[in-house]
Amino acid sequence: MLPQIAGGGKLLDLGCGLGQLSRHFSGLGFDVTAVDFSENALDFLKIHSPNIKTLVHDITQPLPFDNAEFDIVIANLSFHYFNKKNTRNAISEIKRVLKNDGVLIGSVVSIEEFAVAKNEVKLVEIEPNYYYEDYGNDKIKHIRFFSRQCIDEFFAGFDFLYLENEFKQRMGKSKGAWEFILKKPM
Repeated sequence: MLPQIAGGGKLLDLGCGLGQLSRHFSGLGFDVTAVDFSENALDFLKIHSPNIKTLVHDITQPLPFDNAEFDIVIANLSFHYFNKKNTRNAISEIKRVLKNDGVLIGSVVSIEEFAVAKNEVKLVEIEPNYYYEDYGNDKIKHIRFFSRQCIDEFFAGFDFLYLENEFKQRMGKSKGAWEFILKKPM
């Protein structure tokens, strides 16, 4: 499903966390740059994989990379924290730094996950499909649930190579997410 990229190619992992995917693709020969807003997560990655370039950065802000610099961008569960404007900005920046014929691999939280979440925490809608989760004691987290319509809207201009709404076990719970492989047209 993934197009062959000669010599591995350049890969950008946005919202990389502890870098599991960064380490995997680095091991396959990709020149990986891992980006996250958590300096602690990136410090962990640097200790375990010093060959991977790291950058502390908020992906809702312009990316400090050249146009068409990367063959592949990974955004695994990276967009569901943002309002519509910031989600569009992040995806626009991905389009800018991705080469023509480059690939975006990722996943986003499925709207079907809303049925589970609304029974576990108080959700207050801020904009369509975007909520804040109120855990009490001043702990609030934002979350966007993506419908197929949202996928089509946010990722317009990409060719869909793969799109599947999956439920998988994560940390002992069933979690719903859209998984995708998208291609930036020539």
